[in-house]
Amino acid sequence: MATLIGLLSLTTFGFVMAFAYIGKRAAERALRDGDVPRSTLCSTSEHWDPVFRAGRSL
Repeated sequence: MATLIGLLSLTTFGFVMAFAYIGKRAAERALRDGDVPRSTLCSTSEHWDPVFRAGRSL
């Protein structure tokens, strides 16, 4: 029984590490490419920027 619990915990840990690595690579690729749209929660987003809301440009 202890062997099964050890095997399951190591397998779970392996899957967590794999998903974290894949997510890290995707985030780094998005930052590097720069073609990902900004979040509307970002302070420099056009959605919240008062200059863009007023229809003026910088």
